[in-house]
Amino acid sequence: MLYKKAQRVQKANQKITALHKQLLSEYSSQISGKSIKEKAIKTLQMKRTERIRVLVL
Repeated sequence: MLYKKAQRVQKANQKITALHKQLLSEYSSQISGKSIKEKAIKTLQMKRTERIRVLVL
């Protein structure tokens, strides 16, 4: 009985962890602007940047 309950709790915890990782991944891609950049290149037919400037903070 206790073993079954522990298994259920463990599965629920794994689901929560997986959802958390997915949300973090989606959030980081939004922050980086990668999806926005790809959409702009595709939809607006923008050119990719030739050079990248680095701003050191």
